[in-house]
Amino acid sequence: MQIMDVTWGRAARVWWSIFWRTFLITALLAVVFGFLTGFLLALAGLEEKTLLWSQLVGIACAIIGGIWAVK
Repeated sequence: MQIMDVTWGRAARVWWSIFWRTFLITALLAVVFGFLTGFLLALAGLEEKTLLWSQLVGIACAIIGGIWAVK
């Protein structure tokens, strides 16, 4: 196994390879599940709870998307 020096360029490439996948997966999950959450809450007549639940769904999507991207 070859040992490489840690440089800013290599660190940036590793960061970017994780970041763009995380961003894409999280954005797609958040759009789909955010829409479903808002739609279902509107059908149930709970519009006042939409902001809270949308934030919770967004956080869950970010966690799941981040783990999925790193995997």
